[in-house]
Amino acid sequence: MNEVKITYETLFDLLKIEKDRDELQELDDTFYSDVMHYLTQKQSLINQEGTQSGLFGASESEKTKIQVLNIKKIVKELYERREAKIIRLAINKSKTGSNLTNTVAMLPEEKIFFAEILLVLNKNRLTVLQKILFFNNGLNQQPKPVQTTPIVEEEPNLEPPKEAIAELKKEEESVKPVPPAEKEMATGDEIKTEPQTEETPKVESIKTQEPKDEYDIKIKVKFLGEVPKFVGKKLEVYGPYTEGDTAELPKIIANILINKQRAKIEE
Repeated sequence: MNEVKITYETLFDLLKIEKDRDELQELDDTFYSDVMHYLTQKQSLINQEGTQSGLFGASESEKTKIQVLNIKKIVKELYERREAKIIRLAINKSKTGSNLTNTVAMLPEEKIFFAEILLVLNKNRLTVLQKILFFNNGLNQQPKPVQTTPIVEEEPNLEPPKEAIAELKKEEESVKPVPPAEKEMATGDEIKTEPQTEETPKVESIKTQEPKDEYDIKIKVKFLGEVPKFVGKKLEVYGPYTEGDTAELPKIIANILINKQRAKIEE
């Protein structure tokens, strides 16, 4: 925006435009500091007029004081209208997870305010709403508290989780064939041995095991839009995902995303 000299009239016009339009209006980055400089000049004028003698000096001083009060009212209303618009933008971004929010019209102070509001909204949505949305009533269990420690952003990982690999190794060890025991049969000085029947291969045993519950069944899905980070039933962290990303998710979570048209089954 081109530089605008701050006057009572320009402030009044800026407020009128901000009131008439739904979008946040663009201002100079130094707008608030310019307003402070303008008020400082007015205050100096009041002090100077107050030292003058006669009715004329007193009259001009009162007019300037009234104008300063009106300027403060205008700036206050302008600030609050812009504040409400920024809060609405933050709420919408938190709901949709979109990266298309236009912050060009925000002043430097307003961008900081927007980021802090968005952080609070996202944290509350993660710890309250998503804990309820992804709670499985069929298990008749109380929802576990959501992790409150800081979460490090990571790229989506499609490899099997370490917990699943550890569990698989544990199962392999439990069905690992025992070395053939030799049964000693002593007849005089000779010792004969009889090997035990060979165990069934461990791979076949693993393949026949079924998942413990539906949550352990994984489905590969492709995301149709942006999905923010969320926490699963077992406190595992998923996301964030963008359009076109693929991931293997528990069947329950995958069905929720598919029903909400946020993802589809990857063929």
